[in-house]
Amino acid sequence: LFYHGRNWEAEAYLATAVSGYFSPLTIKEEEIFHDYALALWFVQKSQESILNFQKSLAINPAFTKALNNLACASGLGAASGFL
Repeated sequence: LFYHGRNWEAEAYLATAVSGYFSPLTIKEEEIFHDYALALWFVQKSQESILNFQKSLAINPAFTKALNNLACASGLGAASGFL
């Protein structure tokens, strides 16, 4: 949904997803936390976004997409005064 600019709606669905249990046959948990972090970033919830990127990396420390986006969110957040 956030790829279509429906960030608030994406945040609501992903908030529900990260509070549940996951099946290894569907989507990897680190992807859910990563996507939730992106949705939070796009609705200007920078600190919560960074926490969820970190949760994604706690599950899979080698998840390069989360590493990259954590660095971007941290840098942009600091530079823009959001953090």
